[in-house]
Amino acid sequence: MRAFVEVVPRKVGGTINGLPVGALPDAAALRGPLHLAAVGQKGARERIRAEAARVGLVEGAGFVAVA
Repeated sequence: MRAFVEVVPRKVGGTINGLPVGALPDAAALRGPLHLAAVGQKGARERIRAEAARVGLVEGAGFVAVA
């Protein structure tokens, strides 16, 4: 499945480029080849890494932080 996972609550439930936008905990259900984490806010990358690990994603294999 292709989708976006967002940390901004007002964006969750919408769409981006025609793809659904879910919350961070929803990432566990998005199994596929790779998750990319693109963040611009200070501290957000650490939050995403922690949540990804909590749901069983391994950095470098299940997701990559790209920004």
